[in-house]
Amino acid sequence: MGCTFVCYVALSFITISVSSVVHDPVATALRFSGVSSPFKIALFADLHYGENAWDDWGAEQDANSSRVISAALDQEIPGI
Repeated sequence: MGCTFVCYVALSFITISVSSVVHDPVATALRFSGVSSPFKIALFADLHYGENAWDDWGAEQDANSSRVISAALDQEIPGI
């Protein structure tokens, strides 16, 4: 019971502390360079780096993945 009580008190304190922080929406808002600038997110998932590291195929696929990611990111110009 002692550990449970301590955890409860700690979580309550953290919750109260976090909820009492005043957020200024103007200061934390994302600002874009233009009115019609789109918001884009680049997501690269399930890349399997290091797969088949014992032969040339795996290393070649890692290099290809890195090249594609780099090319995609080079095409984007941040507008924030």
